[in-house]
Amino acid sequence: MPLKYFPISEEWERFVKVYKLKDNGLTKALDDFWDPRQDEFEKRLAALPKVVKLATDLKKSKEVVAAGAPVVKWLDEVVGIAPKVRKMIEDEKREFDRSGMHTIDVQIILVDWNGKPVSSDYVAYVNFSSPGAREVNPTTKISSNGVDLDDLRLRPSGTLYLMVREPSSVAPYMEGTTDYEFKPGKSVMKFKAIQHSKTVKVRAKTMEEATEKIGVKGSVGLEFEILKVGGEVSKESEYKHGFEQEVEWEVEYGFPTVKDFKQI
Repeated sequence: MPLKYFPISEEWERFVKVYKLKDNGLTKALDDFWDPRQDEFEKRLAALPKVVKLATDLKKSKEVVAAGAPVVKWLDEVVGIAPKVRKMIEDEKREFDRSGMHTIDVQIILVDWNGKPVSSDYVAYVNFSSPGAREVNPTTKISSNGVDLDDLRLRPSGTLYLMVREPSSVAPYMEGTTDYEFKPGKSVMKFKAIQHSKTVKVRAKTMEEATEKIGVKGSVGLEFEILKVGGEVSKESEYKHGFEQEVEWEVEYGFPTVKDFKQI
């Protein structure tokens, strides 16, 4: 049975809420099983016995027995599927080890189109791929340093795909691909990704009208930059007042591709 069918903590939390049960730690144990990255096999194998023990203990509790068949059946399935899940993880680990993987930390410095660090409000999805090897594709939050990934198991060469997006959106804020290469035994592999920018000219009376026509909303200097108004470089105090007649605005803003993405 595929690993994806092993239960997640939200399933148990629904039973707890509907049947007013006490959680004996099964929620955390299931989270401990699913939280590790795809390649952290040992952590999943260590978490699995805890899930089985807690589920077994719950099956014997008076309140679960009183809750009835749906809860008991679900806990039976958790315990019953665990040996198959363990075997699957062990098989994946053996395949992973045979494929010539090496442990390495990865740091990706993310730079906005305007030269500033990418906001920590975004999340990053990365995918490391190499012929004949299983893909490694963690999703992580962005820190002040960009993206920091520890103890990845990768082949010494391959391709890195990066997508930065808002947590609630599937649309990319930054997206790009680059090759990577490292020598086994190296401790860290570093990359730098700079967001591409786009410059557009549009006729409008006000800054708000100009940016609305382009489809950019937000703060000046962060989401966009006014380069010229009416053919001349203007100060903020001037162009914010607007004009009686339409003039040409030249606006620069971030575009969801990576202008420069390379290993450093």
